[in-house]
Amino acid sequence: MVSTDARPSVKLPANWAGATTNAGQPCTNWWQQFGSDELSGLVAEAEKQNLDLRIAAHRIEVADLQLKIANAGRFPSIDASLSSRREMRNFIGFPFGDGNLTSLSTTHSLMFSTAWELDLWNRIKAGVTSAAAEAEAVRADVEGARQSLAGRVVKAWLELTEAQNQVRLATSNVQLMESTVDRTKTRFERGIGSSLDYRLAMANLQQANAMVEAWRGAVATSRRRIELLLGRYPEGKMSGLDVMPAMPGVVPSGLPSELLLRRPDIVSRRFRLLSADARITQARADLFPKLSLTASGGTSSSELGDLIDYNARMWSFGGNLLMPIFNSGRLKAVVEQSRGQAKQSLFEYQKTVLTALGEVEMSLSIEGHLRERESRIAAAIVESELALKLAEERYTQGLELFVVVLEAQRRLLDARREQVSVRRQQLDNRVDLHLALGGGFDQRAVEGTKQK
Repeated sequence: MVSTDARPSVKLPANWAGATTNAGQPCTNWWQQFGSDELSGLVAEAEKQNLDLRIAAHRIEVADLQLKIANAGRFPSIDASLSSRREMRNFIGFPFGDGNLTSLSTTHSLMFSTAWELDLWNRIKAGVTSAAAEAEAVRADVEGARQSLAGRVVKAWLELTEAQNQVRLATSNVQLMESTVDRTKTRFERGIGSSLDYRLAMANLQQANAMVEAWRGAVATSRRRIELLLGRYPEGKMSGLDVMPAMPGVVPSGLPSELLLRRPDIVSRRFRLLSADARITQARADLFPKLSLTASGGTSSSELGDLIDYNARMWSFGGNLLMPIFNSGRLKAVVEQSRGQAKQSLFEYQKTVLTALGEVEMSLSIEGHLRERESRIAAAIVESELALKLAEERYTQGLELFVVVLEAQRRLLDARREQVSVRRQQLDNRVDLHLALGGGFDQRAVEGTKQK
């Protein structure tokens, strides 16, 4: 068998390499840390209405029914039958009469029968263990889908907020460009400026208007994306925030070893490894004899009214031993197939663990870089504002070319646009970090399954 206690070959460190603190546990409803009641309401609505999550939730019902079917094999089955038969027989060759005799008979029977397979080699028990582990894996899958859905809703909401902020910035840039166009036009008409300056200013104005429309299109797309996640008709009436939300505080990341018990996908893989391991036992048991006990009892009579007569009783009791003799190696092949599937499950479990560790470390590392990047952009905005003011003054005094003013405007616009974008990347990465840490998923039991 494949050991369900197997771990990846990578040694787990005592602490995360990029974590600032390991104290505490990630919260379950992590989206509340963004401080928006509207966002919390959207996540709650998505959990109720999202069709993908509804489909995932129904898989739990199917898995529970499969477990119920497997568990039923541990107990005897009891059946009842009521039958009635009328029979005619002809006897030919008798030395009296015309040599023919006809017999008519009617038989009624009421029977109860039971059968019970003795689980000598734990075949049935292994099937129950496999089904129970699969049911727990499906539950973990659904929790993972719930966390993933929350992440998609939050990211779509942040995307909408960024797009609305970019529209606001692009609109203010249009106003700046319009002012520049008026200034260059006045200077041209007075003969102190060139037509080239005016044309360049007009070109920049048209580009600024095009940017506004581009971001408005992004707003419309983001609104409909959220509405689809919520199970609503995509009519494009959602709204985001006027400004990007502030970064929440530091996330308590816990210990790397705790991730094995907390992330839904790791928990799911572990239960599926347990299920695959149980199927090996089930397949090996099919190589040995199956012993079943059978019993039946009831009444039989030619008169329907005598079926409840004790004197008409009949019963039987027996055993059935079924031993596979020749099956062209099919049963042994099934055993080897089960072993192969269990090894595959083991490697998938190890890969999932290693991938999860990598996702946490990458999110922790990126968060520091994004924070430093935002600080640099803020400093660039200050310098760009001063540079634009100086360029405009020198242009007015005839000391600089107009292209210097345009370049200063472009730098300031790019910096402001990037500031909003970087804040959204920070928040997106925070979402990724919460999901990588398991979203506060509380696994009930990993060292076994429930017998239902």
